[in-house]
Amino acid sequence: PSSFSLIDWANGPYFIRISIDGVEFGTSQLMRVPYSLYAKTAENYNETDPFFYASPLMNVTQSDIDNWTSKLDEFIETDPEFSASIAGGITADDIASWNSKSDESDPVFLASIAKRITAANIASWDSKSDESDPVFLASIAKRITAADIENWDRRLNESDPVFSTSAAKGITAADTIRWNNAAASADSAIYSDTAQYALFADSANHAIYADTARIIADADGDTKIQVEEGADDDIIRFDMGGTEYFRMDSGRLEVLNTGGSVFIGEGAGLNDDLGNNENTFIGHQAGTSNIGGTFNTALGSNALYSNERGFANTATGGGALYSNTDGYSNTATGRQALYFNTEGVNNTANGFAALYSNEKGFANTATGGGALYLNTEGVNNTANG
Repeated sequence: PSSFSLIDWANGPYFIRISIDGVEFGTSQLMRVPYSLYAKTAENYNETDPFFYASPLMNVTQSDIDNWTSKLDEFIETDPEFSASIAGGITADDIASWNSKSDESDPVFLASIAKRITAANIASWDSKSDESDPVFLASIAKRITAADIENWDRRLNESDPVFSTSAAKGITAADTIRWNNAAASADSAIYSDTAQYALFADSANHAIYADTARIIADADGDTKIQVEEGADDDIIRFDMGGTEYFRMDSGRLEVLNTGGSVFIGEGAGLNDDLGNNENTFIGHQAGTSNIGGTFNTALGSNALYSNERGFANTATGGGALYSNTDGYSNTATGRQALYFNTEGVNNTANGFAALYSNEKGFANTATGGGALYLNTEGVNNTANG
């Protein structure tokens, strides 16, 4: 062949020989690609799948594909239920004029008062003043003016004598504006158990209740203050997380459900397991690390701060027995008395920093500021002054 386009590749193989100025450089076979040969004939492929022939796809033409999204232009509906329905009569003009269709022929509509509503009526709906209803004209509503409507929430010329003598008379416009602000936070929602006579101030933290309201509580009702849990019991109860912890009864403030312990002060008894420990911790972070220690008394900031399991200790003064963890039956009176004691037992320290450095010494008695200050593990010592 005189050109590549005339080569019949199916009759190969074919070779190419390269020579320059009579010098031959070699011969190489031209490899044909089967897929390329097949692709040449694929444009004339005839579908033989019997399932395809029996399916609706057999009738899809190139024209159908080109007009896929506008196919309905030539569609003829043959559903007898559709043809018999009112929808069968909807035309393209009806659709184009859907919102402006005015040729209403419904006899019910034509016989109704709506038939008399005009476009002008609709345009002037909010300004229509030619009311002729005799019931309306005879009612109190007839006297409501545009100014009344504009000032509806500011109308102050109330003349009802019952209203004028009621508690509502004192409600101002500012009260009304802030009415819903009291319940703005679900964390501090306040309610009464009768849902009556609640008057809220400007935040959820303040409320005034009248008459039948008996409870202040959070949103889920498990933290609350009650003034009457039973019939006329006249006891104020404080519940937190569903447990009653404090009760005010006839001049007494009672602590409940803490295992006989009393904790007063920020962080006091913070980690106590609330078992039957019968501890008394009063002061900022007094006994704050105590877990299961029992029968301890701490009075003062950070007194018995580190105590965990020590028992029967008495610490009076800021930082007294501060480091004690397991020591027991110690008495420390004075600021930082027995400050570093951790496991010492049966020690008595009276005075500022008395037995200050004692850690494990036992049965020591120190009276006076700084008495036995450097003792760490000595035992059965007595120092006065």
